[in-house]
Amino acid sequence: MSPYTAANATISIMLENSSKLRSENSVSDTVDKTVRVGISAYLPKYITSVFLAITRSPGDTDTVFTFAKISDWTDTQWISIAFHSAGTRTVSAIAVIPEAKNDSLTAQIVIAGSPQS
Repeated sequence: MSPYTAANATISIMLENSSKLRSENSVSDTVDKTVRVGISAYLPKYITSVFLAITRSPGDTDTVFTFAKISDWTDTQWISIAFHSAGTRTVSAIAVIPEAKNDSLTAQIVIAGSPQS
């Protein structure tokens, strides 16, 4: 099977805290500091869209983004967000891949209680 088919299309999450530390799995920061969430795609021409949800607890969605026209992407697509309360957030991304299984990932953002000076 060719590695250049819809079945091989994938996405990846990159998290970056305000100190510019990056991770694919988890970052920590403080209240009101800007955290960046990036999504990149392998074989983006097969992916019609990517849905990104950032939740604090099950059923409590802080932020939801939909990235459309992913086939035009040439690099990681970033969103910046500052959280105004402490807690652990789960970042979930789902890529819609027609003719193949959708790709999904999760990561965590941990926000401490008070902003650093």
